[in-house]
Amino acid sequence: MTREEHNQKLERRIQRGAHMISVLEGRRRASGDPNLGSNIERMIIGRELEDLEHEIGLDPGALAPYICAPAPRDGQTSLEE
Repeated sequence: MTREEHNQKLERRIQRGAHMISVLEGRRRASGDPNLGSNIERMIIGRELEDLEHEIGLDPGALAPYICAPAPRDGQTSLEE
């Protein structure tokens, strides 16, 4: 997959996610339940933030001076690779 194809795929996915969040907002207003679909919203936003974090990690560019090492995950210590 070329970089352009990747970017187009990413753009479509973000647009679908934004549309879904917009639909959720409408359903929240209609139902009066501010938490309706909140787990779906968290999943969409979390997925996009994880993807963004990955992309920045591959090529931090101008952000490099502002990036610190990520916190260890899954019980790893900072010394483990």
